[in-house]
Amino acid sequence: MLPYPLKIKSMNRLLLCLLVLIPANNLQAKAGTKPEEEVKACMRKATAFMMEKVSINGGFVGTYLPDFSRRWGELEAYPSMIWIDGPTPAMGNALLDAYLATDDEYFYQQACRVAEALTASQLPCGGWNYNFDFSGEESLRQWYATIGKNAWGVSEYNYYYGNATFDDQTSYRPANFFLRIYLLKKEPRHKQALDRAIGFFLQSQYPNGGWPQRYPLRYDFPAKDGSPDYTSFITLNDGVMERNIDFMLRCYYLLDDETCLHAAEKGMDCLLQLQQAAPTAGWALQYNLDLQPAKARDFEPASVCISTTYGTVMLLMEYYRLTGKQKFMQALPAALTFMDEVAFSDSMLQIIGRSNDRAKLCPRMVVPDSFTPLFLHRKGLHIFNGDYYVDQNPHNTIGHYSSFCTVNTDYLRMRYETLMSQSAEELSQDSPLLHPELRESLLENFLYNKRPDALRNFLNPDQTKPLDRVNDVLASLNEEGYWPAPLVLTTNPYIGEGCADDPVPELYEETLKHPCNTQFYRSEDPPLGISVSTYVQHMGILMQYLLSQKENSNEK
Repeated sequence: MLPYPLKIKSMNRLLLCLLVLIPANNLQAKAGTKPEEEVKACMRKATAFMMEKVSINGGFVGTYLPDFSRRWGELEAYPSMIWIDGPTPAMGNALLDAYLATDDEYFYQQACRVAEALTASQLPCGGWNYNFDFSGEESLRQWYATIGKNAWGVSEYNYYYGNATFDDQTSYRPANFFLRIYLLKKEPRHKQALDRAIGFFLQSQYPNGGWPQRYPLRYDFPAKDGSPDYTSFITLNDGVMERNIDFMLRCYYLLDDETCLHAAEKGMDCLLQLQQAAPTAGWALQYNLDLQPAKARDFEPASVCISTTYGTVMLLMEYYRLTGKQKFMQALPAALTFMDEVAFSDSMLQIIGRSNDRAKLCPRMVVPDSFTPLFLHRKGLHIFNGDYYVDQNPHNTIGHYSSFCTVNTDYLRMRYETLMSQSAEELSQDSPLLHPELRESLLENFLYNKRPDALRNFLNPDQTKPLDRVNDVLASLNEEGYWPAPLVLTTNPYIGEGCADDPVPELYEETLKHPCNTQFYRSEDPPLGISVSTYVQHMGILMQYLLSQKENSNEK
C-alpha cells in the first residue's frame, strides 16, 4: 500500500482522465506469466539498466552512445557530468510515476537516488546550474573553457558563472520534483532540499516582482558589442516569469506558504508593469531594471516579442480566472490590437513565400515603438569569426531560433470575451486560489496525474493503437535492457579553437558543422544509442497499460 493517505481508486481516475484504456485480454503474455507481470518485468529491467549502467550517482545527461564513449546533455558532456535542465528531473518524475503505477518500492528508491544527485548538484544559493560535474569545480571549469566556450550559438555555455539559473526551467524542474517527492512520503531529507529551493526563488526575486535569469547576480560577461551582461535582467524568455509564478502558487496551495503567495502576486503585478506602450503594446524577452526591453544573446535584440506577447496574454487571462481581478484584463485589448497590426501584409507574405491560414504570420520581434521587423542572421564558422546580426531581410534567417511566429488573435478575442461575459461566481468556480476546498484535488493531481515529459505525444487515439504500442515497447527492449533510439543530434568533439581569419560564409547552412564549433547539429546518419527521453516515453506507455488494468479491476 502507498503510505500517503489517498485512495487508489481516486488516483486511478485522475491518472486515466487523459489516457486511452487498453483491453487486458489482448496483450500476449509469455507462458506462465500474467500480462501485467510481463509489463512490470520490462519496466524493472529497463530501469535497472538506466540506474546501474547509465546514471552517474543517480543523475543523467540526455543521450549516450552504446559503448558510452560519448554522451550529450545540451552539449557533449564529460563522463562525470549530469544535466539538470531536463534529463535528471525527468527521470526522477518517471520513476515516481512508475512507483505509483506499480506500488513497487523499487521505483521509489530509484527516484530517491535521483533526488540524491539533485541534492548534490544544488548550489549553496538553493538553485541549480544547467549541469553539474561530480569530479569537482576544476573539471567543470575545464569543460566551460573548452566545449562550452566553443559552442557558437549557445552563449549561456560560453562562460562559467558559478551561479544558478532559471533559464530552460533549470531550477524550476528540480524544485518541482522535490515538492512532489516530499509530499509523497514527507521524508525530511527531501524537505531540506525543497526548503532551500523555495528560499532561492524568494531571495532572487526583485522588489518589483521580476526575476533575473541567473542568481546570485553577476555582471561579468558583456556582449561583443559592449552590451551589458544580460543575466541580471528581468526575464520572460523560456517562461522564467511564468514558471516561477507557477511554482510559488503551487507551494502556496500545497504547503500553505503565505510568503510564496505574496511572491506570486508580486510576479503577476510585475507582468502588468512590463507591458509596453502602444502601438507596440506587447512584452519583451527581457528587461533592464528601468523596465525597458534589453538585448540578451547576440540573436536576441532589444525588441518587443510577438510570441512572448501571445503567451503573456494567455497568462493574464489565467490570472484573471484565478484572482477575479479586472486589472489582468485591462491590458489585453491593446495587446490584441498590436498583434493584429504587426501581422505580415499579403505583399510581405508573398516575399517570404508563406501564407496565412487561421493563424497570422508575424515577425517574432519588432523594434520597440515600431512595427519594424527584426530578422535574425549569422555569418562565419565558429565563435572566433562568427557574428549574428539583425536586419529587415526575411531570407537566409537562422534555423535554430526562428524569426517568425504565428498568432491566432481570433481565438484570443473569443477567450477574452467569454471570460468578460462570466459572472464572478462562474469565473472563480475552478480557482484553487479563491476556493481552498479545491486544493485537496489539486494535491492529488500534482502527485498522481503528473505525466512523464513528452508523454502527451502518445495520448493521441488517432495514432497507433494503444495495444500495438505496448507490444512494440515490450518487443523493442534489447537484451542489455534499453530501447535503442536514433541519436539525431550530434556534435563535433572539441579539437581546439578556430582562427579569426577562417572563411566567413554568409549562408546559414554553411555556418553549421565546422570542426571548431561544438554546438549541436543534425547527423546525416544517426547512430542508435541510449536516450533518457525514449526511456521516459516508453515507460509511460507501459504505465498507461498498468493503470488501465487497475481501473478495470476497480470497476468490476
